[in-house]
Amino acid sequence: HFRADANGSDYEVRIGLPQSYHQGTARYPVLLVLDADLMFGTTHETSMLEAMWSAAPVGYPTPRVAEVIVVGIALPDRHSNPFRRNFEYMPEGTPAEYAPEMVAYLARLKEMLGAEPRFGGAPVLQNVFERELFPFIEQRYRVEPGRRIFFGQSAGGAFGCYTLLTRPELFTDYVIVSPGMPDQGTFRLEAAWAEQHADLKARVFLSAGEREVL
Repeated sequence: HFRADANGSDYEVRIGLPQSYHQGTARYPVLLVLDADLMFGTTHETSMLEAMWSAAPVGYPTPRVAEVIVVGIALPDRHSNPFRRNFEYMPEGTPAEYAPEMVAYLARLKEMLGAEPRFGGAPVLQNVFERELFPFIEQRYRVEPGRRIFFGQSAGGAFGCYTLLTRPELFTDYVIVSPGMPDQGTFRLEAAWAEQHADLKARVFLSAGEREVL
């Protein structure tokens, strides 16, 4: 477990090393995965298989996929505090802008669980990663400087969008899946960034289902 000074919260850090890690002195990019209690196993296994298959492809030649160190971040009190991820991963919301579907969803949660999620912890989590987690990982593993990949989905995807448009330098690559966008905040951040910058230096993959309500 890892306890952050910035917010006093505990995190479970799961490490998945690449297949060749103990066979040399090479350094590897970091792939940081939120919701590791759900996503870590699949992400680590997929990263190893893709690297292996690209090194010895069957059929048509494929680009080489780099091996990575997978760093999974899990919230150990997820079951007793199911809304923690919503608070820590997402920026402050604007309830007046919530879509009717979001309002109805929050009402159902409150009826079922007696509470509803709060948002607003994303800026503190950025500091946890930059000032505490990244140095923690870099002191213990052979990390490639200058290459750090983010993966998040739903509320984790919201953190990816927020970080991309406020602190993009924290990661070089972003994989953002079905990000939670309860209001227009992400689009305001995008507009504000575009007003002050000619470019955004990051590689981004963004996906969502056709029928999803973001």
